Amino acid sequence: EMLAMVVDGLKRAGLTEFQVNIGHVNFIRGLMEAAGFTEEITEEIFTLINNRNYFGVEEILDRQEVSDEIKEVFSALPELMGGAEVLTEAARLAPTAGAKAAITRLLKIYQVLIHYGVEKHITFDLSMSGSYMYYTGIIFRAYTYGTGDAVVRGGRYDHLLEKFGKRTPSIGFAMIVDELTSALSRQKITIETKHSNLIIYTEKTLKWAVSLAREFREKGRCIELIKRGPSEDKEKFREYGKRTQAVSMLYLQEDGMVELLNFRTGKEKTVDYGKERVTE
Repeated sequence: EMLAMVVDGLKRAGLTEFQVNIGHVNFIRGLMEAAGFTEEITEEIFTLINNRNYFGVEEILDRQEVSDEIKEVFSALPELMGGAEVLTEAARLAPTAGAKAAITRLLKIYQVLIHYGVEKHITFDLSMSGSYMYYTGIIFRAYTYGTGDAVVRGGRYDHLLEKFGKRTPSIGFAMIVDELTSALSRQKITIETKHSNLIIYTEKTLKWAVSLAREFREKGRCIELIKRGPSEDKEKFREYGKRTQAVSMLYLQEDGMVELLNFRTGKEKTVDYGKERVTE
């Protein structure tokens, strides 16, 4: 959802030529673990890889007692960038169970992104580790022309909020306003803001919800998808919609019924889409 939001956000801003580069920190960390480097050498290699200085990495490997298999993976890092096909090679080279699990996770994410129809904007970079060590899963960057750096940076950081007193998994991103506005200016694109509409769905209605969201977004509507748990009722999302000044809410039921609420007029009605819509 977060990755699809990045794509939709950049498209809504007017960008058409951009890519969201995705990696997973456990792949590169698994490689470091398998190599058995000290903390000092690990930090040095992370810095070199972030700077794309693979010659420097090669020099360090030549000084260390590293197996040929591990050297092969390090040598392959510059090539593990591109479409979903690079994940096959990455799975073959993954040196640890954690690194293999990272590739499996990226493959699953890619399949969901196909449902969103955003796969043409998605690429992978298995050398990506990020400048901050708090990332715990996927990490991503978005790039376009007309700027010298990423316009979006984000990833998963499940333990960050623990440092502030709340143990909860988290994922998010930041749009780098200076880089984005620079790109928009050089590409001669203007921005128009709009209000959001909510689609509340369950696990069983995920595909239906994504399909509806895509239809509305193609018509210029801003859509926010929110998954509800078994114990969460409609009132919770009604309050959220009012608080965030949403325009409307579609509350999807697993029997194919949709409860529609217009926050501006207060009117509500129920529409029968048919149970087949839930799984089609």
